[in-house]
Amino acid sequence: MCASPMMWTTASVAASKTINTASGSTVDASQGGTTPSTSADPRSAAPMTIHSTPRSATDAPPNGAILLNIWDPRVHLISRMKRLYRADPEVRPSGHVDHSWNGYISHSVNQDMDAARKRIRDKSSGKPTKETQFMPDLLMTGIAQMGAKRVLLTPCVWFFCGSLWCKRIVKSAARDLKWLDLYGIHECRFQVGGAVLAAYEDEAKELRHWGPQLKHEHGIQLFDDQYKGYLHIEDSKESAIGLSCCSTVTQNDTIISQKLAIVAGVVDVETLSHTIRLGFTTGHNLAEACIDKLQEDIFEKDRGTIPTQEHCVDVYDGADGDSDAESGVDSDEYSDNCSFTDENATSVPNRDIEIQATKWLDVSQNASGTFAGFDFGYYPNSRPPSPARSQLLSETDLAVFELPVAHGDYNTYRNPYGVLINITSHITYDELGSDEVFIINALEVVTEAYPLPGPMYFNIRGRPLRTVRLKCKYPLDIGSSGSCVVRGGAMCGMLMAVFPGTQYALMIPWEQIVCGIRSIIPNVSAVQHASRPLHSDPVISDDNFQRAPVNDTAPSTVGFRYPYWNQDFASTSGRDTPAVQQEDSEVSDFDWAPPDPLLEDSDISDS
Repeated sequence: MCASPMMWTTASVAASKTINTASGSTVDASQGGTTPSTSADPRSAAPMTIHSTPRSATDAPPNGAILLNIWDPRVHLISRMKRLYRADPEVRPSGHVDHSWNGYISHSVNQDMDAARKRIRDKSSGKPTKETQFMPDLLMTGIAQMGAKRVLLTPCVWFFCGSLWCKRIVKSAARDLKWLDLYGIHECRFQVGGAVLAAYEDEAKELRHWGPQLKHEHGIQLFDDQYKGYLHIEDSKESAIGLSCCSTVTQNDTIISQKLAIVAGVVDVETLSHTIRLGFTTGHNLAEACIDKLQEDIFEKDRGTIPTQEHCVDVYDGADGDSDAESGVDSDEYSDNCSFTDENATSVPNRDIEIQATKWLDVSQNASGTFAGFDFGYYPNSRPPSPARSQLLSETDLAVFELPVAHGDYNTYRNPYGVLINITSHITYDELGSDEVFIINALEVVTEAYPLPGPMYFNIRGRPLRTVRLKCKYPLDIGSSGSCVVRGGAMCGMLMAVFPGTQYALMIPWEQIVCGIRSIIPNVSAVQHASRPLHSDPVISDDNFQRAPVNDTAPSTVGFRYPYWNQDFASTSGRDTPAVQQEDSEVSDFDWAPPDPLLEDSDISDS
């Protein structure tokens, strides 16, 4: 049995410190004080009193602290030498800290990282997209005493970065976050790892011979005439939700990328003159490979004045006072999977894709989209991209394609109990809450998940995307990009990224999908879900219905085959860890496999 968490909401604090107010005066904590207003900008809060973080066992617990058994399955030892523990994302701080983070602190942190985003945009040309990613996250973290059976966990902002050079930029900018101390958040830490975009690609060149099996006509212009994109979906008269989607990118008619994803659904878009039926999926399937190839002189960059390191204040010292230069903490053996992985979980089985046995529909002719500020394609009668339009597009990850009227795709799925559900409405981010949702990988393949509170700002190539983190019943694999997320008959959004080998994923909320559609298609008056009467639905045999495994004896490793690539892709803890790739000894690749239960002591960087 794990010990129940002990939480403190109020405490008599023995130690206090004096802070400078905005007016230059000082206030001593022993004279009393006020709690930060939830309506004010946290960076310009009124004069207030705060308690210092106690560092010894005799001090009173700090704001938001909880005490957990070190053997609690939600708590993970991530550094043996430092005895540093980190809890799963669903373990939240007590008191007002979590509410404040979800309400406005995370948004303010995201705004204050604008300098880092500009520097990343300047440096990202010619580098893989995954190296440019970073994401702040509030996680409960603590250092246990030697021989202790419990650990005091306090709120800590972790920045998960896609590479060492990205981490250094983020770490420099984070020195300006000293105002977090006013809200009971006294530490920032930095680590290479985090979420990865979930479109599946096997980079083995010998497997590219499958490409010619698909007709490459009506290419999407991705940047100029040398870069073309082709989008194919399974030709089905049933539900559009969960259809396989193949994105091909060519440079001078040579295939440079082919990725598999999933169609999230279809919508009827009403304009002033007519109604269009559009399918939609994520846009990174097509755009990522093109962006990665673009050179500095042709890729649009937003240059600005970047604060130098001399103007940044190093507010937070790590528990050991390490610095990158002194301790070599910028090791490239990073992964955050060890703190999130449920080793007893199994992966959701994905449907096999037999390219030779599948009838594919080319939907490239009228397709367009956006990803990380990069607009591609050109929808007929749409207006040319403008600065205002690009700003709207930069905050979503979307590709849309027109479907023939006779194609007859609709939005239906079967829940885990085999009941056929028709999608007729939607749920916005503000309405989402924490109730159960379903992730649809195919008409008959679903898995349960639960939204976790608060927005997750997933920064890609210096562009912030607001996402929702889901905790899934089973880990999702690469290839889940575009999976529809529903609750009952309402659509919540679509999947764009996963934390490989873990039960966590990132979802694009429904309103951001609609915003992208309105930006791509001119004069949109309404966006409606394409639904149909249930009495006309096709008969689906329960014998063929693939439910996620529900027994405790399920294997810890589930492999699934993409016959399109002729490659087995094993998921979770049974997968071999790929070698870490380096470029100029500065950047590190993601470790897509759950690592050894402990990170090396040099893998964690204190602020």
